Amino acid sequence: MVGRLVRVAVALAALVGGAVAFTTRADAAWTTQSSSTTSTLMGVACATATNCWAVGSGGVIVTTTNGGASWTAQSSGTTDHLYGVACPASSQCVVVGVQTILTTVNGGVTWTSRPAGASYGQINAVSCPTTLRCWLADASGKIATSSDGGGTWTTQVSGTTADLRSVFCADVQRCWVTGAFGTTLVTGNGGSTWTTQALGTSAHQYGFRCSTTSTCWTTGDDGLHRTTNSGSTWASHHSGAALRSVSCGSTLQCVAVGGSGAIVITTDGGSIWSPETSGTSSQLFGVSCPSTTRCVAVGSGGIVLTYTPPPPPPTITGGPPSPSSSPNASFSFVGEPGATMQCGLDGAAFTACSSPKTYSGLSDGSHTFRVRQVNAANDPSSPATYSWTIDTIKQCNDGVDNDDDGKVDYPADPGCAAPMDDAEGATCPPVAPGVIACLDAGTEVRQVDVHEPGSGTSHQVVGSVDLYRFQLPGGVTVTLPCVTLSVDGGATSPCVDAGGLFVSVVATLVDRTVAEPTLVGDVVAAARVCNAELTLTVLGAGVSSAPALVLC
Repeated sequence: MVGRLVRVAVALAALVGGAVAFTTRADAAWTTQSSSTTSTLMGVACATATNCWAVGSGGVIVTTTNGGASWTAQSSGTTDHLYGVACPASSQCVVVGVQTILTTVNGGVTWTSRPAGASYGQINAVSCPTTLRCWLADASGKIATSSDGGGTWTTQVSGTTADLRSVFCADVQRCWVTGAFGTTLVTGNGGSTWTTQALGTSAHQYGFRCSTTSTCWTTGDDGLHRTTNSGSTWASHHSGAALRSVSCGSTLQCVAVGGSGAIVITTDGGSIWSPETSGTSSQLFGVSCPSTTRCVAVGSGGIVLTYTPPPPPPTITGGPPSPSSSPNASFSFVGEPGATMQCGLDGAAFTACSSPKTYSGLSDGSHTFRVRQVNAANDPSSPATYSWTIDTIKQCNDGVDNDDDGKVDYPADPGCAAPMDDAEGATCPPVAPGVIACLDAGTEVRQVDVHEPGSGTSHQVVGSVDLYRFQLPGGVTVTLPCVTLSVDGGATSPCVDAGGLFVSVVATLVDRTVAEPTLVGDVVAAARVCNAELTLTVLGAGVSSAPALVLC
C-alpha cells in the first residue's frame, strides 16, 4: 500500500513538473538552476563536487560535469520511474527504479539494463560503498547485494515485508535500511544477517546517513532521529517538517531536505540544526553532499539546488594613512589564485579591478574602500574594507588668519613652511607686535660643577641652549640662540618674556679668561665653561640689545 502511495505521489509531482535545486551557499542562500527537465527528480548522487547524476519519473536521468552550472539529459532506455542512484566513482553509477537496475561505467554515455531488476518490485534505494559492492532495497521488504558493480544481484533475508525506502552502507560489512512505520534494519556482516533496531517511532522513514563510525541520521515524516552508538539506541532530534533525505559532507556538516522546500543544516555534528531558505515550495526528495563545499538537492518540478561557500575576503596589504592630506589614494591587495577582484568606494557598486587600485580627486572627509574576490563558480566573498579620512584643508591654505599676525596662508604667513602646514603660528607664538619666535632646534643641555674661589664652595650649574627662528616685520628672519641657566637646581630664568624679544638671564659677564671657574651671582663664565660672549641686537619693535652666554 505504501509503495502505491509513493508511486501516486510521484505521478502527481510529475504533472506539476520536476525540479533540481543547487544552492550557492553564501550565507545559506540557495538558488534554483535549470535541470533540463520538468519531471520529478527522486534521487541524486555526486561522485565529486563537479560530477552529479539525478534520476526521476519517466526514466529521466540528468547529469552535470561542472558542478551544476549546466545539466544534460541522458538516455536511460526506460520510461519506468527511477528512485535511487549511487555513484562510487566519477564515471560509474548504479540506478534503480520500478523493476529496473541500470549501470554505467562511462559517465552515463551508455546505460545498461540489468535483468536482475525484474526480480524486484519498486526498488527505492541503492548504496555502493565500493565500485564492486552494492546493496538495494525495495518496496516489498527485499534486500539484495551485488559483488560486480551492479551486474548481478543476490537476495538477502531481510526478515520484513515492509516498504524499505533507504539503504546506506558505510563499508562492505555495515549497512542500514529504513522504511515504512519506522522499520530499521542493520547488518554488521555484509548482509549475511539483518537485525531490527528500535527507532522508537512508527513514522515512515525515507533517508539514512552516517556522519561518523557511530553517529547516524535517519529522516522521515517526523523529522530527524540520531544514534551515537551505531544504532543501539535512537533519539528524536529534530521535529517539524517531514524530511525525505539526508547527506553529510563531513563529520560535522549534514543537510536534510523535505516537504515544501524544507532544508535544515547542522555544522556542529548535529547539536544544532538550522533551517535555511530554499527559495522554493517544491517537494525536495533527495540531497547529496560530496563535501562541505558542495550540496545538491532535487525534487518536484525538476528543481536543482546547489551551494558553494564563498571564498574568504581578500587581504588589503596597503592603503593611505589616516588622516591623509592627499586627495589621492592607492590600495594594494591579494586574493586566492584564479579569483577575480572587484572594488568599490564609499558604497558604490563593485566593479572589476586589479591591484593596485588608485583613486584621485577625492573630497575631504571619511572614505571606505571595499574589495572582494569572486571564484570560478562566480561566488563573491565578503568584502575586505579600509577606512580613512582625508583632510586637505589646513591652516596654511584655509584663507583664515589663524594666528592673528595679519598674515594669511602660505607664503604670506611666515609661520607656514608649505600649503599643507596645519599651524600658521601654533608653534610660533608672537613675542612682540609683528614678531614670532619659532623653536628651530631642540635643547642642548650642559652640566658643570663650579667652585667659588677661596671658599671651596661647589655649585652645580645646568645650562641649556635653544635655537629660535625669529620672524620680524618686513619678512626678515633671523636665528638666535637662547641661553638659560639654573644653579643648584634653582629655577631657570626665561630668555623670552612678554616685554621683549630676547632677554638673557645674563646681566654681567665675568672675565672670560680666568683660569678657574668663577661664580658671580647667577652667572658663570670661565675658560673651561664658556668660550664665547655674544651680544644680540634684535631688529624692530624697539627691543633692547642683551648679552647672552654660549656654553661650551
